[in-house]
Amino acid sequence: MNDGNKDVRQALNVRDISDYLYCARKVYLRKTLNLREKTNAKMIKGMIRHEIFDELNKTEANIVSGITQQKNLTEMGDIYKMHLLGITERIFRKYENLAVSFEINMQEYWQDFWKNVQQEIQLRIKAISKLLEKNILGYELWQSLEPKYLTEFKISSERLQLVGRIDRVMIEKQDGRTIYVPCEIKNADAIKPYESDMLQLACYAILLEDKFNTKVMEGIIQYKNKSIRIAIDESRRQKVFSIIKSIDNFPSSQIPKIQENFRKCESCGLRDECFDI
Repeated sequence: MNDGNKDVRQALNVRDISDYLYCARKVYLRKTLNLREKTNAKMIKGMIRHEIFDELNKTEANIVSGITQQKNLTEMGDIYKMHLLGITERIFRKYENLAVSFEINMQEYWQDFWKNVQQEIQLRIKAISKLLEKNILGYELWQSLEPKYLTEFKISSERLQLVGRIDRVMIEKQDGRTIYVPCEIKNADAIKPYESDMLQLACYAILLEDKFNTKVMEGIIQYKNKSIRIAIDESRRQKVFSIIKSIDNFPSSQIPKIQENFRKCESCGLRDECFDI
């Protein structure tokens, strides 16, 4: 049984908190029984994607500072493309054995990755092009660039024992202070934001506040058909901490009920273990 002591328990992932809303049983299997989903090709592809963006986030200052003459949008896109291709090739070598065992082809992976990353690249080069029009180049270009973006930003808090990976963080200046805006990207349409999505944003806001010692007042949920700005108010923060407390205090002898809506069960990596119990 978890005694709720954040100094000794395993860190929670943001997805544990959002998952709890629709299936507490799944979170129980992961956190109390320590069950793990079987590794598959989708997981390996995700690991590679995460590392690509981790390296891009760390090296983008060098990319932008290296632009020392005028470039059009196509040329800037090519700069990012070549840089990302180099990162992808290096990381693929790192995961070569796993990629082979799960029949993941590097060229096919790269083509899909580049096609799906276009929006992230366009955000960057449009911001850069506005400064190039003012003949701002090199190191000054990076220093002046606004907004800046972090993609799939890995973030953690030892104090909160909470970890997550934010789809996108927009960084800009307002009245002399740095503003961080988390963005959750969903591959689905929506009429209005889902509670679990808003809760994820609140988790990311809490993590950003803890890491950068600043207040995060809002976030963005980007659905396929619309982008929605969400206020991060105190009630949402308190709901996050309430769910963390509930997860910490799962009773070891009482397994949460199976979720009544089986739609999500079909794609759950713990479905077999769940039904066996």
